[in-house]
Amino acid sequence: MYEEYEAKYVLDYNPNDIESIIEASKKYANLVLSKRGFRDDYCVIQFKPSEAITKDVFAEHAKLNKLVKSKYDTTTENLEDSMLTETLFFANALRFPELEEVVKSVAEDVVTFSRETNDSSEMWINCEEPFALEWLMLFASVYPKYGYLLGSFFIPYWDDEHMPDSLESLSSWSDQFGINSDTIKAYCYCDNSSARKVMLGFDIYGYSFEKVDCHFDLITHFRNDPSSYDFFKKTLAERFKTLPFLQHTDDERYYIENPIKEIVIELLMVHHPEEGDDFDEIEYLEHTFIHKSAREEIDEITKYIEDVNQQPIVPSHKEYVAYIQSIKEKRAPKTDLEGCWKPFILDSFSNGIQIWNYIKTGEQVFNFSEVEAIDLYQKIDAHDADLILLFEQEYIHSNGDLYEDLDRVLKAHFIHWTKEGNIKNAEKQMALRLLDLIFRWLNRKPFENDTQTILAKHQICSDSEFQSRYKAHWFSELEFVLNEFGGYSSTVTREQLEKGYLLIEENRQEAISLLNQSLFHQKKSRSHKSYGNVEVLVLASYLVHNDRKKKYQDALTINAIDFIKKHLYDSVVSDLIRSMTFSDLIIKKGVVQKAPDYYQEKQRLEYEVLANDYHLFIDHLKSENLGIETFQLLEKHLKTEEDSPISKEQPHIEWMDNFSDKTQKLLVAIHYIFNEKEIHQIKALRFVLKSAFQIAPVKTVHFLDKVYKEHPYRYDTPQQFLNMLDLLLQFGLTEEGYWGYAMEQFYHTSNPEDSIEYKEMLCIWQGTRNMAFSVKCECTPNQSSLTKGIQKLPFRLQNKLLAEAKKVVGVAPLEVNYKKSIVEYFDRKLRKEFIFEDNPIYLKNRLEGEKIFCEYIKWDTWQHHKELLQTIIKDIKVEHEDELNPKEAQEELWKIKGWRYIILQKNGEKLTPIYGERVLSLLQQGFDQENIYYAHTHCIIIDQNCPADYLKELLSSDMRFNYKEIWRNSIKSFLLYGGDKEKVELISQYGIDKWRFNQEDDYSETSIKDLFDHLPDALQKRVLYLLGCISEEALVLNLKKSPQEYFELLEISKVDYSTIFRYFLSQTKLSNPNIYLQIFKETDGAPLIESEKTEIKIPMLSIMAHLPKYYQYIISLENSSSAKIKEHVKMLIEKYQLKEKVIEYVIVDFGIYKMLGNTDEGGERKIANEPVLLEETDQISAKINQYIGLRFTVKNHDKAPKVCQHMVRIDHPIKDENGAISYTQSSWRQNGLSNSNIFLGWHFESEEELIAGEYKMSAFDEEGNLLVRKSFKVIV
Repeated sequence: MYEEYEAKYVLDYNPNDIESIIEASKKYANLVLSKRGFRDDYCVIQFKPSEAITKDVFAEHAKLNKLVKSKYDTTTENLEDSMLTETLFFANALRFPELEEVVKSVAEDVVTFSRETNDSSEMWINCEEPFALEWLMLFASVYPKYGYLLGSFFIPYWDDEHMPDSLESLSSWSDQFGINSDTIKAYCYCDNSSARKVMLGFDIYGYSFEKVDCHFDLITHFRNDPSSYDFFKKTLAERFKTLPFLQHTDDERYYIENPIKEIVIELLMVHHPEEGDDFDEIEYLEHTFIHKSAREEIDEITKYIEDVNQQPIVPSHKEYVAYIQSIKEKRAPKTDLEGCWKPFILDSFSNGIQIWNYIKTGEQVFNFSEVEAIDLYQKIDAHDADLILLFEQEYIHSNGDLYEDLDRVLKAHFIHWTKEGNIKNAEKQMALRLLDLIFRWLNRKPFENDTQTILAKHQICSDSEFQSRYKAHWFSELEFVLNEFGGYSSTVTREQLEKGYLLIEENRQEAISLLNQSLFHQKKSRSHKSYGNVEVLVLASYLVHNDRKKKYQDALTINAIDFIKKHLYDSVVSDLIRSMTFSDLIIKKGVVQKAPDYYQEKQRLEYEVLANDYHLFIDHLKSENLGIETFQLLEKHLKTEEDSPISKEQPHIEWMDNFSDKTQKLLVAIHYIFNEKEIHQIKALRFVLKSAFQIAPVKTVHFLDKVYKEHPYRYDTPQQFLNMLDLLLQFGLTEEGYWGYAMEQFYHTSNPEDSIEYKEMLCIWQGTRNMAFSVKCECTPNQSSLTKGIQKLPFRLQNKLLAEAKKVVGVAPLEVNYKKSIVEYFDRKLRKEFIFEDNPIYLKNRLEGEKIFCEYIKWDTWQHHKELLQTIIKDIKVEHEDELNPKEAQEELWKIKGWRYIILQKNGEKLTPIYGERVLSLLQQGFDQENIYYAHTHCIIIDQNCPADYLKELLSSDMRFNYKEIWRNSIKSFLLYGGDKEKVELISQYGIDKWRFNQEDDYSETSIKDLFDHLPDALQKRVLYLLGCISEEALVLNLKKSPQEYFELLEISKVDYSTIFRYFLSQTKLSNPNIYLQIFKETDGAPLIESEKTEIKIPMLSIMAHLPKYYQYIISLENSSSAKIKEHVKMLIEKYQLKEKVIEYVIVDFGIYKMLGNTDEGGERKIANEPVLLEETDQISAKINQYIGLRFTVKNHDKAPKVCQHMVRIDHPIKDENGAISYTQSSWRQNGLSNSNIFLGWHFESEEELIAGEYKMSAFDEEGNLLVRKSFKVIV
């Protein structure tokens, strides 16, 4: 293992001299604490022994010898070849018992640094691990009593993405010793929860902790050894007194107010693993910890520690932020200009005194021409002045960084001065004179705009004075331009090229020699350059292009052409191959190497075929034998993103993603020299650009438009972009690319109602006109070319253009049909891939929802059902269409698109195939236990309880081959006409993937929110009902309605109350108690809150306490397993005297009745007296003069008033004059004796009242609390 960075500090020591070791230890500690020992967040301290250290030196130290051999088992004698130098140094020091305190002191300093930093990403020693950890492990292994220092080293803010393995170190160390006082103490001193959890046996990989094995079960240990539990508590008290708890962040949202609770929950997880969004902390803390519930023991431990320490375990958030700030200030580098720069300048320059006098006083006794360009950063770094710490703080790690971020350094100086009042004029002049020198030390490169801005902000230097004072050499400015579109910049723009060319033109004579030396024959780029050959190629191409336009040529033009000849073809081919399948080949210096030895025969053959195609493709390019075959090879081997096509007609081609940051620049360069006959391989280069226009025409135009548009990321006027497209035709731009790009630009820049050009284009596209009279361009628009061009655009943009077209074509072009729009919105959404579940999954979901037996085996869980799999493959008889060998059967199965399913019906021990016989046949012929995973086949097992009509529907030819269209039509019919509501409910609940439906809200520019208020009331209700059937998330429409208004709308839309409840709970939490009260009145709220967390249950029970029908339910929770619930229920019972108020209402009977007495003739009330039950049923075949209803009574008469006054409400269907059915309510007040059977019902008096549907009968008390409710399904 080696250090990542070269040593900045090399500490020499004699491995056998104690004083030498002590001296090196002190230097190491000082460099760490001062942070001088770090560069770019890497430790740059290394140790150099005066003689080689071999494994033999540890022979007399048994423990150390064993540790070194086990971890660094190497054949190399010299351990410097296999160990970090710091690890080797401290391993050597540990040989001497008298150095124990010295090493401990250094370890304490390292821990101090780590905790003050609280960011592992600032503590690297190599790209895999932090500094110091290895030797701390050794130290704690030799002296286990210091394991707490190892635990303290693990800070909360740890980069567990890039440094995960290190978090296992504490566990690895503790495994050597098991559970004892040393390992318990180390656990207590560790503030990194991940490191602690690994000690407990949990896996840190991924986003959740998964229990694997526990070698550190503290709960069991404490239960068996009470003295250890006492030690644990005392140790926690000691650590919180001596070592303040470190938070992961100072963000108040994530502030841990009691770390004891976090530790207790971790320990409990060993015995009671639980995770996920449903984790209920309040409920979880009811588990027994050691002797009592975790909640109680957390309180006891917390009180014990705070009593012992006479202070809180953690300070308030405000106090903690102040504490962290004090640490930052303590560790902050010097920022005063004189303190930073003076020591460096005096020590680093022969005329340092004169230079500093100039900065300080303005007295200049030297000539600026004598100030040479230097690597200023390197010089400062070598001096090791305080200035380098300021640079580190500002993330300046090179001369290039210093040049780019000089404003940060100046800002730090200015802040220092402003702390002492306003910046004095003398200080401003010092800063300006320092800049005079830095400008020259940095080779007169133009300063970044931020430097100019900060000077202007503090009124130190005006913009004009700045430009005059720091006038850069033109070549520095040219390099600045090249850097702008070099490095990680993916595009070159018109402004950059024009600026670069102008600099060259203004200095043409000097440029002839300078550019030839510095650009066209450049050596390896220096560190401050972010540009390379590709950027120079673009500039050279632009220079040649402009010279040709002016019909001018000189030595510079010729040099540029020579550079292009030498580099452009190779750069283009290299970039192209990178995005082709040819990149899978092993190519060295242009030669394809043989396939690796570990390749199987099939892989080897594929490799050879690919290599042959590569050679053929390259030969075509080199020989310029460029025809259809060359293009076919290109198309065949270009890599594409199959899962994310741009559109149906435009694949997603990786080359066009410009991931290399070179593709756009190279295509720009080709297009500038397109007509240069002298260029090497010019035909091949033209072929590449023309091919780009063929395979991705619109994207290619976007690449080139950056060098035509005045602003690369703004839109041009129609005439401007049409003129550009006309120019691009000569380079191979196709008609479809022309009009695809043009229509995209029209959409973004024009309104068809205002722009005659745009309107004409849309009309031609839609076929309502043939010609465009307002558009002047080289490419005549027609319906075919417009259609093909638009088909190249992204799916979403195609839909937007279609919406634009609807504005100018159609029967009623100015009338928005909102009803049609909402139906089309749903239809488009439901056509998206994976929105509808597969038909077998619909059956499975329905059976599960209706609690009918159904066993589901997913394609990747067959390993848990080996016996069943064996039965399916071997024992179930099924006819084979063809007798196939295993390979043929597998290939046939893989031809079946999508997931494969088999449905088996269970009858006793027998399994009969119901669905997927062909799949089953292929499984039996081609798969077994070993390869079933590759079959991607799900299995659903049902039994005889599965309704026959469910299977009949599944197996019908329409549903097997056309179910998605049937489902879409059902939903469309429901939205338009209120059709088969029950079927739509089933489809929505069981046939729609809820997560995908809710994720697809950007499918179209149209949103439900935009349309909703324009819809008829009936359609609004149907939309909400449909969304409510899908999920509560689908109801999140963000309409401009108050919560109460939206609740009422959802209620009259017949959205299920359970869905409404979940909607408001997810969206408004507990902020609308009155809505929950209304829900609990209308439906049984007990099942709704049953699965909620305790923190939700408690306030919901408080709401329920206001409704008599929940008194009994609340009382029943007196014996809840949750102490919090029991405590709250006890309070509610006492506060509201619930036990004294409970009145129970029960339904005595229900169904069809005969009346022995008169009804209230002539009145509107549908009541009767002396009813006799004829048939108990809730399925009614309605007849004239028939009575349906229910009778109820008060169960505990002694607690009820003598007369039960109540409101009757009947929800029932009605017909309008057109025969359309809707629902309404009829209600009346009614009295009855509490000790009698009280009747409420409905009388069908005439033919007109015989209406099929649901009749819901309810009785409410005077306060609106539901007493009883019963629904009847009426058929006619």
